[in-house]
Amino acid sequence: MSKVRLYSGAMDRCTLVVGERHLQKATQLLPDWWGVHSATRANFTDFESREGIALALEREDRENSESTAHAALHLLWRADLLAMLEGAGAATGVRSADKGRLFRRALERIPTGEPRAHVRRVLTTREGWR
Repeated sequence: MSKVRLYSGAMDRCTLVVGERHLQKATQLLPDWWGVHSATRANFTDFESREGIALALEREDRENSESTAHAALHLLWRADLLAMLEGAGAATGVRSADKGRLFRRALERIPTGEPRAHVRRVLTTREGWR
């Protein structure tokens, strides 16, 4: 599954930052609700002639109406799923289960809007994932 499809199913909003060289092709591959920024090298003379990256808004992001809890949960690691189940009091009997079983339990026991909110929190605070 491509990352665009994966994120499109899971995220409320997405923005791609892409170099000018790949801008046109990348924009064609994205759903129209994705935002796009182009990145170029820039000289910032106000800051002692240092070079940096300048971002230009190419397309504003919009709300994704098709994201689902099912798709969002695919972005979590096993430990993340278990932590979510623990927090909901739904981990009894599955603490040593594989990711697939935890995934199914989360879909069965966690109220509809909560998995997407949990995934957002996890992804925005995750460290050491690269």
